[in-house]
Amino acid sequence: MKLVQIISIVSYFAITSIFAAIIWLYIDALSLRFEVKSFLKFLAFSLLTLAFFFRLTQGIFNANFSNLEFWLQSSALWLILASYLLDYHSKLQLLTIIGIISIFFLKNYALLAVQSFLISVVILQISYSTKHKDLIPLISGFGLLSISEFFNHLEKVRGIQNFSLAANFVLLFASLTFFYWLWSYLAIRFSLGKT
Repeated sequence: MKLVQIISIVSYFAITSIFAAIIWLYIDALSLRFEVKSFLKFLAFSLLTLAFFFRLTQGIFNANFSNLEFWLQSSALWLILASYLLDYHSKLQLLTIIGIISIFFLKNYALLAVQSFLISVVILQISYSTKHKDLIPLISGFGLLSISEFFNHLEKVRGIQNFSLAANFVLLFASLTFFYWLWSYLAIRFSLGKT
């Protein structure tokens, strides 16, 4: 196996595992109280887990799930964007127009990059207006996911060499930030930080 392929498998395994763990976070939230926003996030992270699982299997078995993986990930990102736009504190509902326009002009990795970026912007606005500093890792995670997808776009669509390696490294850092965000919520939920 080449180094690029190994890093790809590790990064996809890491992000798939983290997204699967985030699903349990929303299952726990839904078990306490049903909210549409939490349900949309549960569905979205379930779809993201499946999308990155298909990317992982593509790297291991050389299977081709690219269309299925793209639609799963794109649908998941739309659900996440909608769930944050439904938040009471969100003031950026007009970003929906940019999202709709991007569907017509962008394809594949470029669309995924824009979707992830829009999610980061919406969460940043909510974090800023509510003073929730615990959302910063989530903002960073989606920002890094956006950069990773943009790097994939540069290599696979534009033909620029070695950007998939950079995309996989950025995806590893995105997994770490998503893990940090998950851990902070688990620490709050189960009081893990108290002695």
